Amino acid sequence: MSLLHWAVSNDGASNPKQVVWKTWQHFANRNLTTWSGRKLFYYPHHIPGELQDAKNLSEACLIHQSGYHECTEIAELLSQSLLVNNVPHKLVGIELDNKGRMMVNNWAVKKVSFPGEDYPLKLTLFKHTDTTILGRMTSPTIKRPRMRYGDLINEGGLAGQNVANPAEKIFESHQMVYILNEHLPSELVDKSGSKTPYLDPSYGVVYKDKEDFVQNALFGYVQYDEEPEAKVDDEGHSILLFKAKEAKASDNLILFSHSPIN
Repeated sequence: MSLLHWAVSNDGASNPKQVVWKTWQHFANRNLTTWSGRKLFYYPHHIPGELQDAKNLSEACLIHQSGYHECTEIAELLSQSLLVNNVPHKLVGIELDNKGRMMVNNWAVKKVSFPGEDYPLKLTLFKHTDTTILGRMTSPTIKRPRMRYGDLINEGGLAGQNVANPAEKIFESHQMVYILNEHLPSELVDKSGSKTPYLDPSYGVVYKDKEDFVQNALFGYVQYDEEPEAKVDDEGHSILLFKAKEAKASDNLILFSHSPIN
């Protein structure tokens, strides 16, 4: 029912471009709800339970009663909603080509522990204690939202679906939806002709290309070969120690992969 709701409740569309725009409005406002009005959250500040059995990601997202959802699930919801109206598009996977992690905005640099090195910033993260996501690089924002992470302080960043400051801001990968040129609505083309075909439903924002994503979504990158051994800090918390650096488009670390959906 929810896929139908997102696909057709903003009625009046008479062509694929209008379908894309009207469907996207459910996600662009960052207050995504099911057809019954239940809110869907992007990395809320509470610990999720196990996902129930589901046939696919979109079903998993809809039946997950905790309201906790990730980028892959939310991108799948937008994708499936577009398919209701037979609008072909592409799912876009985003990752780094060096096995690193990307840091979503915003962070403040308070100190530089390793000056002169390629990754000069010390980053400390809690090792998550929830067994369903053990070892994931989850930011410890649940209890202390502005806690210092080594050389960095976590500040307010991109708002997600029904969450002003998502709990997770460090990712191995991300997923968006790419709209083909022939189906791109005029609302996603500015007066200069610049197009924004990359729709990021997790955050309700759009991007022109890879460089636009790096410039407007990312603070930086985390050096990551394998998860380090957890250590205990002065306050008794189990932490992981990494090195990080601020992002520049010239780093050319981000990879976009496009998977056609018809």
